[in-house]
Amino acid sequence: MGKKGKEIVEAELDIDEVIDDLNTAVANEWTAAYFYWAAANVIQGIAGEEVAEYFRKQVQDELGHASELANRIVELGGVPVDMIGKVEGVAKEKLTVPSNYGDAPGFLRKALEFEGKVIGYYNNLAKKYFGKDHATYALVSRILASEVREEEELETLLGGRR
Repeated sequence: MGKKGKEIVEAELDIDEVIDDLNTAVANEWTAAYFYWAAANVIQGIAGEEVAEYFRKQVQDELGHASELANRIVELGGVPVDMIGKVEGVAKEKLTVPSNYGDAPGFLRKALEFEGKVIGYYNNLAKKYFGKDHATYALVSRILASEVREEEELETLLGGRR
């Protein structure tokens, strides 16, 4: 990030706090990506293939979000969370694969619950950075919109909007 850009952010915010917030978001994205990847590989049953296909697509979306967030962290002079052990410690939300691999709705409910929490986190970040760090605000707002769409897709897969 250039000198003027850094001045603008530093005038309103503690850059280390912004980096910490974004690293939490990176960790949440990696948590989701891992869940979707694992679920896509183990899920079974009557709706399993449809749900597995959705989860395979979501892995790429979540990793894309993580990459965008990591790029912003680097722009701010930070280092993105870089090890799976750190990811688990930094992530606000935990997500485990259900033990019944034939329970496609159970996988979807777990993902839906996680997405709801992540939406809340991004919404809080958007409010926090609005008018203070325009680049971070734009990034988290765009990811927030994507997460809201994902929530709707999960609700649809579960048989309708909740």
